[in-house]
Amino acid sequence: MSSTDKVVTTVDSLIAATKTEGIKAIILGAELDGVPPIALSPGQMLRGETGQTRVSFAAGSDGLKLSTDNCAAYLVSRGRRAFNGGASDSLRGFP
Repeated sequence: MSSTDKVVTTVDSLIAATKTEGIKAIILGAELDGVPPIALSPGQMLRGETGQTRVSFAAGSDGLKLSTDNCAAYLVSRGRRAFNGGASDSLRGFP
């Protein structure tokens, strides 16, 4: 793990990591429920610590907003998964 990686285990730490400059890889170290809509900054990635880390977005939530040069991997999600925040013409590579 590099200094630009951050392991998160709570919804609050996930939200904080998405807003912290310099964090490039956000790693879910626990299953999270009730996650509000979150947006990755350009160049950030969100991935599970294991191949089946579960993230459940809050009811009515828009889920994960992707912008530019984002990646989401090794996640099992419930609710809306990901949507294009408009900074890119398309989404690709979301497992």
